[in-house]
Amino acid sequence: NGSSANPTSGNGSSANPTSGNGSSANPTSGNGSSANPTSGNGSSANPTSAQYQASSPDEKALVEAAHRYGITFQGGTGSCLDVMIKDTLQQFTLLHVLEFDANRRRMAVIVKWPNGDIKLLCKGAESAVLPRTSTGDKDTALEHVNDYALAGLRTLVFAKKDLSPNQYSQIDDLLNSAMTSLENRDEKLAAAFDEVEQDLELVGSTAVEDRLQDGVPETIEYLRAAGINVWVLTGDKIETAINISYACGHFKRGMLEHSMITQTTSEQCIETLASINRVIMEELSAQHSFVIDGQSLALALVHHQQLFESVSQKCSAVLCCRLSPLQKAQVVRLFKMSKQAPITMAIGDGANDVSMIQEAHVGIGIYGKEGMQAVRCSDYAFARFRFLLRALVLHGRFYYIRIATLVQYFFYKNVAFITAQLYYSIFNAFSQQTLYDSFYLTMYNMVYTALPILIYGLFEQDLPQQAILETPQLYKTIRHNRLLNYRNFVYWFIVGVWHSLCFFFVPFSVFHVTTSTTADNSETGLNVFGGIIYLCVILGVTLKLATETHYWSLAAIAAFFLSVAGFFCTTSVFNALMIPLITSRYDMYFTFFKLLSMPLTWLVLVLTLTLAFIPDITFRSIFAVYDPRIHNAHRKVGQVLPRNSGSTNDLHQPPSNQRLRHEHHELVIGYGSSNNVGDDEARHSMYVNPGFHASTSQIEKS
Repeated sequence: NGSSANPTSGNGSSANPTSGNGSSANPTSGNGSSANPTSGNGSSANPTSAQYQASSPDEKALVEAAHRYGITFQGGTGSCLDVMIKDTLQQFTLLHVLEFDANRRRMAVIVKWPNGDIKLLCKGAESAVLPRTSTGDKDTALEHVNDYALAGLRTLVFAKKDLSPNQYSQIDDLLNSAMTSLENRDEKLAAAFDEVEQDLELVGSTAVEDRLQDGVPETIEYLRAAGINVWVLTGDKIETAINISYACGHFKRGMLEHSMITQTTSEQCIETLASINRVIMEELSAQHSFVIDGQSLALALVHHQQLFESVSQKCSAVLCCRLSPLQKAQVVRLFKMSKQAPITMAIGDGANDVSMIQEAHVGIGIYGKEGMQAVRCSDYAFARFRFLLRALVLHGRFYYIRIATLVQYFFYKNVAFITAQLYYSIFNAFSQQTLYDSFYLTMYNMVYTALPILIYGLFEQDLPQQAILETPQLYKTIRHNRLLNYRNFVYWFIVGVWHSLCFFFVPFSVFHVTTSTTADNSETGLNVFGGIIYLCVILGVTLKLATETHYWSLAAIAAFFLSVAGFFCTTSVFNALMIPLITSRYDMYFTFFKLLSMPLTWLVLVLTLTLAFIPDITFRSIFAVYDPRIHNAHRKVGQVLPRNSGSTNDLHQPPSNQRLRHEHHELVIGYGSSNNVGDDEARHSMYVNPGFHASTSQIEKS
């Protein structure tokens, strides 16, 4: 039985255990993309000299294992393949490649041996190959496959078929006829492949260990604590997938495990789902895990979609195994279109993950040994799965807070600025007389209030990075678009209206009851009055952004200083010069200097800003103290959660990690930790293939 080993991830991208990419599922194809030695002429004298590059890590592991046994594939040209067997170079001829597809779950090649024999070689999932074998010890092979799967290894079954010249001639005509057909070519090829791959002789089985990257269990544990629900969608065998779920921290000891496997009828499906639902409702205090295979999932999605969705939402961890690429996308679409409307993210590293990645709201591709198809089709690409943690809960949090504040601040500052013109219209009989000079109107958004919010949107950090990384519960404070909901928008709008009232009516009231003269005892006019209001607006909206700023970097300090100083400088220049064609109105000449020379201006400024910000600061203080979400989250800053201390290298036993406890939430899409079904806390979802290829294939003798 086969001899390759390279650690298992339960990788959803390998819906076909034979290959992540059907087109390269032949280690002897000689096309350079599957398993081609980079040396060009490999050497059998030194068993470690040959280095291979492959789009499929499984095939690379198999070819490297053969190399360690003294059988070295050395590439070739065209259909001629050179293989060094025990220091003897032999040349094989590739006659046909029966490509892999997700429905067949196998592939085959027809090869001519140096002695003239013609053989068909087939490899694939045991469920796709064993039923087509007529000779060989099936029971022993199946026992080995199950043992490998329990150890967390990805398995393949190999078979062969000797072809006589007459048989090959018939097969050659059949395949050529199907490949050159102009109508229904795919159907004819599938039928031809099915006819050829019959009456095979069982050769044996292999196991490939697909090692988890560093930090995968810790990352999933953190996402779980942050309230992000994780489902594992994989094409691996059930035993392999369950083992990997324990290894990566998806399943925990103490969970009540429910399974719906090999359901063949709709009646069986609904009976199993109803039974699981009853057990869950009777054991609400326990955590539940749910395992379903592709065959049962197909029935559930067609006939009992709502019940399946309800049962899965009540489980803390859900594992879908033996899924085709289309089924992965269907699962994502099911919860993407559910009533809770969660934001979904799909993560994968292989070609079989492409449909899932494209279906989700956000697609993540991982650079791995499964090829670049997932990366090319994704929205974002990472080199390591653990990088997702900082990208999502750290930078994602920062940028969400920045953009939420930026959008609402723009509404606020324009409400606070221009609403004063509406109030003034009441007193001028709506005569279209403007309160502000056109220079002020032009410079407000473009210059005077632009730089601070720009720097805020680039550099703001509400909490230190280390505190956020050590406190995953903080992520819950920004979920469900909490900072951009109607309540926050109304809050910013009300603040803007209140500030506009203060900015207009405080100066209006003061000037109404007080004789307003400048330093040279001249009467003040509309330009002075409007200039004072404009000064209050500029300082007020800048001060408002300062109260929202938590991270006072050098850039932020410089932005606020330059904004205020720039206002005084540019306005002074504008009021001190009379330039034809630029300053068409001369009634603004020296107006700004006049209002700055009035003691009453500074009194009005202090009264206006004080009155405007008393309610704002009071409300923010009360909200920060008494809002339980904010208070509890910030109280936990600096506290380190228990981390996964179990070994992820032992794939034979589930890790003995302490279960993390949470105080929330309904599970919209798997991998949550709460028993409070019905709460609306968790609406973010993630579909994860938990183990991505982290290192060069490690080959061990079986």
